[in-house]
Amino acid sequence: MRAALLTLLGATLLWPPPHRADLIDPDDDPALLHIGNGAGGSCPTGHEPGCPLDPNASLSGTATSVYFNSNQPVTLSSPLVLILGLPDWTGAAPSIASVLWFSNWPSSGPGTSVNGFLIGPRGTLSSGGEAYQAAGYFGANNSNNFTNWSGAAQAVLGISPSSFTLFAYGLEQPFSAGQLFDISWDTALPLGTFVIAYGCDGGYTNDDPAAPTVSCAGGGGNTYATPFTHAGMVTPEPATITLFGTALAAIGLRFLRRQRL
Repeated sequence: MRAALLTLLGATLLWPPPHRADLIDPDDDPALLHIGNGAGGSCPTGHEPGCPLDPNASLSGTATSVYFNSNQPVTLSSPLVLILGLPDWTGAAPSIASVLWFSNWPSSGPGTSVNGFLIGPRGTLSSGGEAYQAAGYFGANNSNNFTNWSGAAQAVLGISPSSFTLFAYGLEQPFSAGQLFDISWDTALPLGTFVIAYGCDGGYTNDDPAAPTVSCAGGGGNTYATPFTHAGMVTPEPATITLFGTALAAIGLRFLRRQRL
């Protein structure tokens, strides 16, 4: 019984139950922009076998990737919008060090350097809100809400943010099916930071993704975004999580022994 309890404790720490807000299959929905942990990471497209679920990719903090999962002959307008949500953040916007674009993923060669720039601060996500709408980007699903983000941060990291400060960035390159952006940051993003993406297949309203409110216009008028189940959240490296789980399991064992005495 004691061994079973410890096994359950370890499993709960290493694989927290998902906070699913939708049931979209990553390989069936053509509109998904997946978030991964960089071209050199274990889950660059965010849905390789064995990748953690919900949020789909556990990010290292220094590298982020965006993969366009679609078999449609669609090209998204430049720039693609990347949105960060930093928990209880009062500092400046994180800076992009470099962006590489891969015209076909997996790639057999180096990526092409493209421009990545800060669009600007986009408000905050707090209780009752949804990230895209809070940032002024409309037409996406509403699964990236405060309940899901804060719930995941609590389950995986044990933190309870009161809000997330939102920043938007532009990645200057038309983006097509099977392509990947690899973004490197100047400094590691804080633990609990969420990353999602937003794109249009026919330009943005006013052709300006930096406008106070933005939606997709022209072309098919379709919005391409990241559901919560394919967002990225910055977490400790897997080895750190394992050590943390082992430490808590040891504490639990010590407690059981004391109870027995």
